[in-house]
Amino acid sequence: SDTQLLGTKGYAPPEQYGFAQTDARADIYAVGVTMKQLLGKWAEKRPYRHILRKCTEFAPKRRYQTAGGTLAGVENPSHSIVASMSGCRCGTFDCRRLCMVVSQQSG
Repeated sequence: SDTQLLGTKGYAPPEQYGFAQTDARADIYAVGVTMKQLLGKWAEKRPYRHILRKCTEFAPKRRYQTAGGTLAGVENPSHSIVASMSGCRCGTFDCRRLCMVVSQQSG
């Protein structure tokens, strides 16, 4: 089989463990899990809860569909995230931009 399980357990989306096809929404899931860990107890507070739940929805079709959509959710004044994510190491443009926005809002 050409299907190989990749990713860190707990960060990889449910569809990856079911050996279903993954796409960019798998990365959105991982970003959501990472943000939950960075926010700690703040993750259950409004407005963070809405964004994080949407990132980590079980069904990919219920998550943000793109990194840009996730960024729009974070930049929305009613959903601003006040936590620093400057330690991002993934290197993708959209993720770096998302982490930069979050870091700027923490000031």
